[in-house]
Amino acid sequence: MTPRDGAGHDAGPGPGKILLILFGVATVLFVGLVGATAYAAHSLATHPWVEVRVTEHGGREETVRVSIPMAVAGTAVAVAPYLMPADARRDMEEGLAEYEEWAPLARELAVELERMPDAILVEVEGGPETVRVSKVGDDLVVEVRSADADVDVTVPVALVRDVVHAIR
Repeated sequence: MTPRDGAGHDAGPGPGKILLILFGVATVLFVGLVGATAYAAHSLATHPWVEVRVTEHGGREETVRVSIPMAVAGTAVAVAPYLMPADARRDMEEGLAEYEEWAPLARELAVELERMPDAILVEVEGGPETVRVSKVGDDLVVEVRSADADVDVTVPVALVRDVVHAIR
C-alpha cells in the first residue's frame, strides 16, 4: 500500500527508490558504453586498413603515418568525384573513357589478386630507388626505398577490387 499524506495524495518515492532508479539508469548507460567500446575495438582490430607511412632521411628522421579504416577509404573513393573541382572531374572522366576497353581485364585481375597466394608482383632495382609491389595476406603492399625517403603503402586487396569494379 502506498503511503498517503494528510490530504490523501500519494507521497513521492522515497530516497531509496530514487537512488535505485538512478543506479539502474547508470548501470544501463555503463553497460551500453562498454559494449559500444568493445564493438568498436573489435571492428577496428578485425577490419582492414589503408596505411601510408613515409620516413624521410637525410638529417631529419621524420615519419608520417596515416591509417584509414577500409570502410572510410571506400566511402572517400565513392564520394571524391562529387567533391572534385569541375576541371579535375572532367580530366578524370576523360581518363576513365580511355580505361573502358581495359576495364574487364582490370576487374578480372582484381578478382584473381584476391585468390592468389602471397607473391612479389613487381620489383624494380637499380638507380637511386628500389620499388616492390607484392601481395601479402589480404593486402597489396607497395614499398619504395630511396636515399631521400622510404614510402610504404598497404591497401586491402578487397578495396582494390571494389574500386576497379566501381569504375565504369
